[in-house]
Amino acid sequence: MLGRALSSQLRIIQIAAVPLSASANAHAAIPSAAVRRLNSGQAQSADAEPEKKLRIYTRTGDKGKTSTYTGERRRKDDELFEALGTTDELSSILGIVREFAADYGHNFDAQLESIQCILQDVGSALATPLSSARPAHLQKTAFSSNYSGGKTSAFLHHARGVCRRAERAVIPLVLSGQVDGEPLKYLNRLSDYLFVLARYACHKEGKVEKIYVRPKTGVDTAPAAAEVTGKKSTEPE
Repeated sequence: MLGRALSSQLRIIQIAAVPLSASANAHAAIPSAAVRRLNSGQAQSADAEPEKKLRIYTRTGDKGKTSTYTGERRRKDDELFEALGTTDELSSILGIVREFAADYGHNFDAQLESIQCILQDVGSALATPLSSARPAHLQKTAFSSNYSGGKTSAFLHHARGVCRRAERAVIPLVLSGQVDGEPLKYLNRLSDYLFVLARYACHKEGKVEKIYVRPKTGVDTAPAAAEVTGKKSTEPE
């Protein structure tokens, strides 16, 4: 019964249209032509031709494993991903703080923005284990959004981080045979849905996403994040 109910809920995650392309690992059930039109502000005509569908998720993480930046496959409850996930959750909470701080005119937004950018570097380092890293890996940094773009979007990004934490907690229960694997599959795909929904909410509310820009020498001298919409991100499988 549980497996059937969760399988039914998984279909809800296949949203019909989102005005932003998904991340590299989260290929959505999003009409690609609609993505381009919505990003450019064009309306969809009533007699438009059927559109090619993309997928929000790849299903490769349904069994509790994902890849490091170097391509190494590990369990999602591995200590590396626990550290990476917690760092990611910290950044999403800072995004929430920034949204509320803006309402009161606090003057520390630039510092928090810089800290989020530095946390992206921290995440990139954590996702690049030295045991499997090549020199090329150590010279590159993954670019992604800083989990801002309005209160709704910021809270959805935080919910996504908590969802990933729940997934990491479920993995040992599934792999030890204590519980069925369907809850793990559901949580894996739900986090992808929340990621896309956060970006959709940002777009619908007319907010602007801010992306990572490599800090120069410190928090106070780091450049402001570039303002873009629809930038590729690094939400894991």
